[in-house]
Amino acid sequence: MQLHSRRPDDPGPWERGYTHTRADTRDKVDRRDLRTHAIAAALIVRELAADPPEALAPATVRDRLREAGAEPGMRAAGSWPVAWD
Repeated sequence: MQLHSRRPDDPGPWERGYTHTRADTRDKVDRRDLRTHAIAAALIVRELAADPPEALAPATVRDRLREAGAEPGMRAAGSWPVAWD
């Protein structure tokens, strides 16, 4: 799961900035964003535990991730499964 924050008054596109660089340190974390993300993740896990979604075939997951534009970022992060090539 990836969660991203954006300031409500920021009209520009979301940019990575120092994300995933050596400058990406804990002191730059907005505590409000961290709290909001933790709450959202906990609620999602609770919902999934209470009513697990239908299992999808790996090829379906691959196709949906491609359609959503996730493949380039997952490849860059090394999380795109080799079997999907």
